[in-house]
Amino acid sequence: MIMLFDTHTHVNDDKLYEDRKEVISRALQNSVKVILNTGDNFASLERIKKLTEEFPGICYSVFGIHPSFCKEYDAKKLSTYISENINSVLAVGEIGLDYFYEVSEEEKILQKEVFISEIMLAKRYQLPIVVHSRSADEDTFVILNEYAKNMKVDLHCFSGSVEMAERYIKNIPNIMFGIGGVLTFNNAKRLVDVVKKVPLKHLLLETDAPYLSPSPYRGKINEPKSIKIIAEKLSEILGLEFSEIEKATTLNARRFFNL
Repeated sequence: MIMLFDTHTHVNDDKLYEDRKEVISRALQNSVKVILNTGDNFASLERIKKLTEEFPGICYSVFGIHPSFCKEYDAKKLSTYISENINSVLAVGEIGLDYFYEVSEEEKILQKEVFISEIMLAKRYQLPIVVHSRSADEDTFVILNEYAKNMKVDLHCFSGSVEMAERYIKNIPNIMFGIGGVLTFNNAKRLVDVVKKVPLKHLLLETDAPYLSPSPYRGKINEPKSIKIIAEKLSEILGLEFSEIEKATTLNARRFFNL
């Protein structure tokens, strides 16, 4: 039986939540048996918690505050969310740095402080971290290398170079790279080069739904069911049987998230 994991998605998003039963059903029909809904602000955590309760054994929680919401961060509040749901929370995320839009130096400092605080929180609960890094490659690496060197780290929607990926592997042994719909895009040469170079044991599959739909559905609302398309593309690029990709990435996800 084929079994795929969507290690990073947002069924809690307004674009998917109302039709969540159908979304989950379509995922299951496409062999996506485990779905990790990932937080970005405190409001999202409530919905994620409900999804985990509504779809036990399928939906799991990743609790954290996205850098874009760093001003609402409250370490004590997040700690309470994690401790009260510790049996279904598989990681802390998505956390990190986002300098894509114009960000003041003051906000960069705040993002870094929140990022470090969330890393320390994950350490306290012995949980992996799921990292969002956008236009902040060097600062993200420096913080992870200093504070998360011996942790399990998933670089969600990795967009860095082969050189950056190799640098992470050299310095952070338990690093994983989240690979999503971008892999199917015509302009994905950089990511294609990464997956060819990085050992398969360091790759996780994700959709980031409702965003980043794979080709030929680019621009449309994404769903966890798309993991199958991403796995097929990875199989094609690496010249491996689909079953090998399925088994390897599922094993990677189980090990990383202790499932």
